[in-house]
Amino acid sequence: MGLRLHAVFCVMIIHAAVFAEKTVTVKDIRYLNFDKKDNAQYVHWDNRADLSRIEQWASNRHLTVLKDIYTIRDGTAAYVSPFGSDVKLSGMNPNASYSLFIDFTVFRGGNDGILSKCVISADGRKLASVNFGEVPPYQPYEVVIPRDLYYDGDVVIRFEEFATTQGVWGIWDMVLSTEGLPAGTLTPVAEKPVIKDKIPAVAEPGRKKSQTEKKAVSTKEKQVKPAPVKTQVKEPSIIEPGVVKEPEIREPEAKEPKTADEPGLPSVPLQKRTPDIRDSLE
Repeated sequence: MGLRLHAVFCVMIIHAAVFAEKTVTVKDIRYLNFDKKDNAQYVHWDNRADLSRIEQWASNRHLTVLKDIYTIRDGTAAYVSPFGSDVKLSGMNPNASYSLFIDFTVFRGGNDGILSKCVISADGRKLASVNFGEVPPYQPYEVVIPRDLYYDGDVVIRFEEFATTQGVWGIWDMVLSTEGLPAGTLTPVAEKPVIKDKIPAVAEPGRKKSQTEKKAVSTKEKQVKPAPVKTQVKEPSIIEPGVVKEPEIREPEAKEPKTADEPGLPSVPLQKRTPDIRDSLE
């Protein structure tokens, strides 16, 4: 009996070790700033305002606006549309737990009679509701996304404003994370331009080329094939014809008719003249 329990215990340990090896920690952190480069799709986020415009709006209502918690990339905040605004997130891992951290435009100094509420939902399910003036001042507003909503890898987050006077809910940026709110400032990685044809290094006077430069030059010389030499074809010379003089046109000389006595003319016998009827009328 003791051996059987020991064998079962060993099998359980082996299965636990195999399962532990297959378990992988998912790390997915995305910085969302309503940009085309983001891994998200934005619908009805056309209304934008920079910090100076927001400060002017707040000053007219005896309010003070707090700056963006993270570094402002473009210095603007996107505002929720009166018809609702959507953010579609794709490529989410169904085995990970995601939270959306929203950096709202926060005001202090009272609400000045502003009655407004922002409702946040995911795929039609209500997740949170926050009133104007109740947003945390120095940390983003966290919304936990239920895992069953992104089992297929996609989820649509919707923001709707319910207020007598709309247009007060602005968002600086958002962070989608599987590891909580990242510490410090998130800096997007700039894409480096790819240069296909590099100019070979020119040897400077008094400096020898390194082995790397020699290999690069030799490889470039092998790749570049010399242009084929065209055989010169001798074109035939053009011989101009000689100048041909036009023949002079001479008028034929008029010669007098020869008489019968002149030699060379045949003798013509005299013919008898036929009488004319007009001769008899004389």
